[in-house]
Amino acid sequence: MVQLDTAEPRADNAISKTALQGTEQTPTVETTRVACPDCGEFELVPAPAEDVELKIRTTVAAFGEHTKRRCSRGHTSWVCYC
Repeated sequence: MVQLDTAEPRADNAISKTALQGTEQTPTVETTRVACPDCGEFELVPAPAEDVELKIRTTVAAFGEHTKRRCSRGHTSWVCYC
């Protein structure tokens, strides 16, 4: 079971820590809340480290590390890690 951060989003997109429960060792996954560029709906996305800047785009980057996301309304966006 994954415990999600349900607090109101902060303007600075601060990174939160989510613990995976039910294992002997509880690994921590870094996540941050980002808004869909089309509708503004917030969702949690993985963040590799606190010092990594996240950029939300409606088009895929030609190179670099990125993740494809789809909000609950069906909008597709890409999270680019800079």
